[in-house]
Amino acid sequence: MLNHPNVSALKDQANRLIAYLGDKHRIKLKLSSALEAIAAIHQQRDWNTLRAWASDEGAPTIAPDEFELVWDANGACLQAAASQDFFRHSMVYGTAEQTREWLVRHVGQAIERGFGGLFLNLGLAYSIIPVGLQDKLISVDLGDSTGQAEFNLLRDLSAEEVVELLTTLHLNPGNGNFWVSLVNAFLKNMVERELEAGVPLTLPAVCDLLERMGRGVEQPSELLDPPVLAEFEALGPRAQASIQALILKRAEELRRFRAMAGFKQLFSASPSAQSYVHQLNSTTPLLIDLAFQGDEAMMRHQAALLLSGLTFAMQRKMSGAGVLKRPHVLGTHNIQYMLNPTIGRLIERARSAKWSILATAPREGVLINDTVGELVLGNTWHKIYFDGLDANAKSRVIEQLNASTVIMTPDGFH
Repeated sequence: MLNHPNVSALKDQANRLIAYLGDKHRIKLKLSSALEAIAAIHQQRDWNTLRAWASDEGAPTIAPDEFELVWDANGACLQAAASQDFFRHSMVYGTAEQTREWLVRHVGQAIERGFGGLFLNLGLAYSIIPVGLQDKLISVDLGDSTGQAEFNLLRDLSAEEVVELLTTLHLNPGNGNFWVSLVNAFLKNMVERELEAGVPLTLPAVCDLLERMGRGVEQPSELLDPPVLAEFEALGPRAQASIQALILKRAEELRRFRAMAGFKQLFSASPSAQSYVHQLNSTTPLLIDLAFQGDEAMMRHQAALLLSGLTFAMQRKMSGAGVLKRPHVLGTHNIQYMLNPTIGRLIERARSAKWSILATAPREGVLINDTVGELVLGNTWHKIYFDGLDANAKSRVIEQLNASTVIMTPDGFH
């Protein structure tokens, strides 16, 4: 007796074909054409003939290279995506409770599959993760420093990366501003000298560097390399004094940020504190809750800081410096609070670095008319709308995924 292929498995083959041709050859294949191609592969006249010949019995089990994407109320998997599809980014809309639960399930899946990942802003997610899994992740609440893990975000970074990371903490970064650019150039040179001398970097140590130059405790010749020193000396006494005042102001600003509860845990004074970049490339997921829930501007600062560190982790994986080849997940709850240029760069390189971005928002409208928000939407593969769905609608998720990149919406299927 012949074992006829399962209909769902055949549709999955069609989706794999669409993904392959799109990724490797920039060919956009319609689902109907892909289904006809699968029929030809199985030596059938057309899809309808293959569909009638195939078996409807039993839903396919989750293969090792597949990933659960949507679950029913009892936790049973309704839809799984092949690895090629999973690496595309997914967006979920719904209430805070619905979307948080969806991401929490992905935390559990990441642990079970040995993935790494960063999950931002899940609120009380840690408390509802099964106890048996809690010791397999690191959870940090930036709003509560009591007994929390600490990181040294500057550890393992290059001088250029240090300057880029700290720019996210600039209240007025002054893009294109000559003076700010010059201050950053001096900072980069000072950090390079420290790293070459084997001095461990922490944020307090960087502030000390800036203050030593800003207050004139040390001469510029002791802190800057000859080419950079020549540029500084060419400015003249008045401009030099202005630069030193700006450097001192920058040090004060960074110290003020580090004193805030939402940043202190990320900039430990201990050089041996955990490396954030290294941890992101491990198989232990990170759950980080942002502080300042009532202050969107400060939440954006925190998110930009954490996501900048993630870009450096991705760069290491893409350059071969990362030792792990397994998928990683960035789960962002309420992504509308994290829209900044950093996440735009993340989206562009995430797939190459084997990271998948799973984002939630209350509704699609909060991302429209925002340059970064529309970039996120433009790179979304799966769109899942939880609001307004009954049990029967949810059971048809897998069918809708095969028919469109939009799985379902509150007002019907697309």
